[in-house]
Amino acid sequence: MKRLTILIFVLLTIVGKASAQEDVTVSDITVPQGGEAFLEINYSLEGAGPYVGFMFLVDLPEGLSLAEDEENPGYPWYDEDVTAISRLSVTTTSTGFAGTPKTAAATINGNSGVLMRIKVVASSSLAVGSTHTGTIKEFSFNVRDDNFNVTKIPLGDVTFGITIGEAGSMTLDENSTSPIMAGSFDKLILKRTFAAGWNTLCLPFDVDDVEEAFGEGSRAYGFTKYDNGDLSFSPTESLSATKPYVIYVPVAITEVELEDIDIDEDNTKSSYTLKNKVYFRGTYAPVSAGGWTKKTDTDDIYGVTTEGRIAKAGSEACIKGFRAYFDLPAGAAVKALYIEGDTDAIDFILGKTEEGAVYNLAGQRLNKTQKGVNITNGKKILK
Repeated sequence: MKRLTILIFVLLTIVGKASAQEDVTVSDITVPQGGEAFLEINYSLEGAGPYVGFMFLVDLPEGLSLAEDEENPGYPWYDEDVTAISRLSVTTTSTGFAGTPKTAAATINGNSGVLMRIKVVASSSLAVGSTHTGTIKEFSFNVRDDNFNVTKIPLGDVTFGITIGEAGSMTLDENSTSPIMAGSFDKLILKRTFAAGWNTLCLPFDVDDVEEAFGEGSRAYGFTKYDNGDLSFSPTESLSATKPYVIYVPVAITEVELEDIDIDEDNTKSSYTLKNKVYFRGTYAPVSAGGWTKKTDTDDIYGVTTEGRIAKAGSEACIKGFRAYFDLPAGAAVKALYIEGDTDAIDFILGKTEEGAVYNLAGQRLNKTQKGVNITNGKKILK
């Protein structure tokens, strides 16, 4: 077993007594044969602190190791883009990693988040499909009392599973908060559930043919306009990386397998589409209750249901990764979400269609019914 000691000293200014209500979790990971993947360590703190550091050992089976920092050989790779510590200057030392606050206000961000991310490397000699167990051992938080006495609070061992995937493969999981890794992959597995019906979608790679990727009868739509409460979408046969979409799939999907996928470094962060102060935001990672990205704190959040309805998010609403949501100014009108220029999809007018509102087959709103087919309250009516 390979052991690595990681030590982080963080001088914080949280006021209060220490409490032994600390917890650490690590999710199972899939590492390609001869490749690497992120190992993410999450924390939950119910005590008051102040927390002035933590330490742990990583035990990995033979054939698995932690990637070294290219700029600091001998040290494992470390990702500063975590939620646990803010405003820190991170440096390496002979004993591991040390963090010192950039300002006197440096604190742990909230009661839970990502403590650390490191990369696990799998030897090419490990068999594809084999499973292994890693362990986070001797984990402890250091806390300081009012007299500046430091006490170590030990935690129990935390184990996690490691599955060896095919060389040149990548797995993206809707439940993972790990960052997206750039690269070219012979095979990519998207563990993202799609309900039969309407869904939202945002991916870190291009999709040339929606039907080929998600099944016959699947259709995708891009956000094109917001006008007086109407959210308009237009059909598209392909998807662009980082962009959010609404997608209709006729049959439920639990996993999608794709071949020859390229993820560019520029596409490892999701983006949004903005129309008349309304954001349609994509996300690769799960969004917890209250964790929505907003233009302003008072904005309203809306999502799309599997039945094709647009619904305002409640205080406990959350979503998994590789999805999208609407960010609207507080109180902005939301009357209907509909498809433009796709007569095949007009049967599935989305949203809270205004009672009595009239549309033509192109999805355009009319002042009154006209000769031919009209859409009223989501139903086709021939005049």
